[in-house]
Amino acid sequence: MKISLLMLIAFFVFATYAELEVYGHGVSSGISTRVYRVEDEIFSIQNASTEGQPIIINGKLVSLADYSQQLEISLLVTTDQFQTWSASTVIHNLQYGIQREYQEHDDWFFQTLVNPAKITLKPGETKEYEIVTMPLKAGTYHLHTQVTSDRGSQLGPGQTIIVEGVAHITSGEVYGIYVRFASLVLLGVAGIVATKKIMSNRRKRK
Repeated sequence: MKISLLMLIAFFVFATYAELEVYGHGVSSGISTRVYRVEDEIFSIQNASTEGQPIIINGKLVSLADYSQQLEISLLVTTDQFQTWSASTVIHNLQYGIQREYQEHDDWFFQTLVNPAKITLKPGETKEYEIVTMPLKAGTYHLHTQVTSDRGSQLGPGQTIIVEGVAHITSGEVYGIYVRFASLVLLGVAGIVATKKIMSNRRKRK
């Protein structure tokens, strides 16, 4: 039992350190598809407020292929909020160590509308898109247009956005950090109990 506890503590520390390193290096530009690209990504503002106007992102998708493509547009958000030491940071980073896609926080800190969210891009075609997003919590964020298809993904150059205003925990954080962490803990406890029962039954048979 003592060994298991020590291993859990070590995993917490490692996950937290790994997360700090990841956020220090930002995000990659995605898996290059070479069949379309994001151009002219423009952000309406760089400093926003939770009680102010929304952030509007305009851009273009340019086809580089000789066939039609089905593309899905979304907002990719990363944040510096989990680089400081706190209980939520440790819990968040532990989950990130288990599930790498946990870096994305678009629905935790922003309410977003994409127009259009899905498009068909024909050969040689260029189409415009617009993303309207409202920040829900103060902080520093890195926003990118994210375009995905069955051949990979691409990110726009992106922009660092500084948000002022309320800093209360959002409903997205409640679910994403605490509810999911509680679920992981319960699963872990259930696994330990089940393992102990199996080992105990084996000893009795011997």
